[in-house]
Amino acid sequence: KEALYIYEEEFEAYGEKKKFKGFISRVKLTPFSEGVVLPHENTLSKAKEDRFNLMKTTGCNFSQVYSLYIDEEHTTQTKLDMLTKDTPNIEFDDGEVIHRLWIINDTVVIKSICDDFKDRQLYIADGHHRYETALNYKNYCYENNLTNESSDCDYIMMMLVDMNSDGLVVFPTHRL
Repeated sequence: KEALYIYEEEFEAYGEKKKFKGFISRVKLTPFSEGVVLPHENTLSKAKEDRFNLMKTTGCNFSQVYSLYIDEEHTTQTKLDMLTKDTPNIEFDDGEVIHRLWIINDTVVIKSICDDFKDRQLYIADGHHRYETALNYKNYCYENNLTNESSDCDYIMMMLVDMNSDGLVVFPTHRL
């Protein structure tokens, strides 16, 4: 059954309580050249090859791409806030972050939120390798006749968050 998964994280950062809310959904894969999904960093071939082999073997997205969108009117966020007034379907505290998840199955609500994105761009915050790999996997499926009318290879799982959310915090990344 189709669903949107509204996800919220509550945590402390730099001595302040922070919270952000977005939703997990499938998003149609489009090449960066179309200007719908936009990257901001370069990727490494070795990481993409590893992820591609995993996708070929499993046909799955194991971790959603984290993307931001601009909604100056807060249209979508207002809808998400209305939909999350009740107790979440799942809530747990891992000691650092409180995680909340609401599962939305109402097709009218899903369509309303999807309609909000007809003319929006998505900015990849985290998951450039996964997105590029999914594009390569989609091409692989089409080249090898592994598709059908509603092929899952045309989509990727994404977490979508309003770029203007007060709860967005960027921490340093440490890589050796």
